[in-house]
This record gives sequence, C-alpha cells and structure tokens, in this order.
Amino acid sequence: MNDTPQHIKERQLKIWMSKKPEERLLLFLQQNEEMWMAIRDAKIKMKKSAIKHDRTKLNLP
Repeated sequence: MNDTPQHIKERQLKIWMSKKPEERLLLFLQQNEEMWMAIRDAKIKMKKSAIKHDRTKLNLP
C-alpha cells in the first residue's frame, strides 16, 4: 500500500531500528504468532458459518 506518507515511513523505521535486535525479534515472533492465530480463528468461523448456512439451506436444525 502506498497510502502512508514517506516521512511517516521514515519515522516508523527510525523507531523500529532504535529497538534492540532481541526486542525486534521478540516482537516479530509475537506478532507473527498472533497473525497466524487470527487466520486460524477466521478459518474456523468461516467453516462453522458455511456449515450453518448449508443446514439452513436444507432446513435442518
């Protein structure tokens, strides 16, 4: 996406690089795990919704 102004990108990079490498790695790992858990939860909800929709279509309880 290109909706973030360049000066904001530079400031974000400066803040990120000011952190210790260990802190950056830890943040990356935590955020990565959170992202995968959110994707997993969304897939589960989509499957449940699809099953519920199919039951409704077939007039099942």
